[in-house]
Amino acid sequence: MAEQKKQTGQPMLSDEEKKFNRQVNFFIMRYMWQVICERNPNDTIYKAFHTSRERYTRIINTGVVRYGKGELDSLSQITGLKKEIFLGEVRFYCPYEVAKKDAEGKQSIEKSEITDEEWKALIKWRKERTGTKGEKSPQDEICERLRKVKQSDVENWDFYRLCYFLKERTPAPSRVTKEQFRDMVQSVNGLSFSILDKCEVAQLRNLQKLLQEKNKLVAGIITYKEAKSREKKEK
Repeated sequence: MAEQKKQTGQPMLSDEEKKFNRQVNFFIMRYMWQVICERNPNDTIYKAFHTSRERYTRIINTGVVRYGKGELDSLSQITGLKKEIFLGEVRFYCPYEVAKKDAEGKQSIEKSEITDEEWKALIKWRKERTGTKGEKSPQDEICERLRKVKQSDVENWDFYRLCYFLKERTPAPSRVTKEQFRDMVQSVNGLSFSILDKCEVAQLRNLQKLLQEKNKLVAGIITYKEAKSREKKEK
């Protein structure tokens, strides 16, 4: 789980590890653009990122990049992705599901992910371009797996934000952190009998009205999000 570890633990990485992560990240961003966005010479990831195709490809091939003044801030603002993605301090996590059969022919679904070795094989192949004609290349294999990564999985936050940006052309809305949600729940749970019993009736009525309004708001947002999710699945 090397990719996930680099996302969550964020240990100190060497320059070579950051270069490798940048190669992977920029490859994923460009390929997912090709998957999600319609091919259009006037609408490319290079134009969106205000860079050239040559420079972008060079980052994939070498991992080397020097950002101009304000460029990193601009990329983060445009896409909604954190700067660590462009710096290579964090790598996209790309889990996907694989259907497997046991000895008795029973089918099951297992989680898998693209390994460091597979990414390195792709990068090596891009430099050498070797292989038998008609044979699947490491790039073909990885692209096939990237198409299986769930685009709507908000738990896979960085990849989700990338796909959201590519579909909507606007940064994904910020999500409530676990800590923020815990604080909200604790505030509501803190309304115990002993505390409420100390309130005047007028205060309780005002509180009741507020909670009813918030309950309607929550119910409305749930309905809206579920409808939007169904709409995206039907497209």
